[in-house]
Amino acid sequence: EAVDNVMQLDAGRFHPEQIVALGNLGLTYYLDQQFHEARQYYERAMAHAQEWGKTPDIALIFNYTSCLMKLEQYQTVLDLIQQHRVELEQTPRLHFRFECFRSFSHIFLREPEAAAESIPAAITQRPETEYHYFRFALLLVPYLRGEAEDALREATNFAKYFHRNKGKIGLPHELDLVTMYKRFFTMVLTPPGAKKNRMWSGLRSMQQDFVAQYPAYI
Repeated sequence: EAVDNVMQLDAGRFHPEQIVALGNLGLTYYLDQQFHEARQYYERAMAHAQEWGKTPDIALIFNYTSCLMKLEQYQTVLDLIQQHRVELEQTPRLHFRFECFRSFSHIFLREPEAAAESIPAAITQRPETEYHYFRFALLLVPYLRGEAEDALREATNFAKYFHRNKGKIGLPHELDLVTMYKRFFTMVLTPPGAKKNRMWSGLRSMQQDFVAQYPAYI
């Protein structure tokens, strides 16, 4: 009801509170994992800002982009980031998070060269969450190029990082993901046969267990 009241304000002028209300509704649906509904409210908020020649708030763009990633709308994500590139580059706090989105959008679109180009040079300076995102991207790029041995080598090096920093990492369970990638690349390099079939079965079981324990990674 409160949102309805805000949306009924004088249509003859710009009301920033309408964007806030729509964005908050989008976030509510997003947190409830109702991503299609969330997208509708985010797009209404974005459209309202653009209708009045206003630049959408960077937090709104971020939440909308996160929603599009959940909906697997990767080309739309890339277009949105390109459209707002100037604002994003002026916001260091979130700029590299958008670069994570950009890297994985290219990966999911099977564009390894574009994904590689989007990974910053100094990822060791980034917070742990962003650093992990980029390390996962780095091990997927060679795989998409058809270079499974290089992908396995990258995954092995990433696993060593977890072991070296044991007790200091805030997301230690992501080592399980790295282990799955190592086993996957090893399976890819294994000749067809009973052994490869057993490896595939084991991987499926690992994946199901991980998703059951960490559903946010779906």
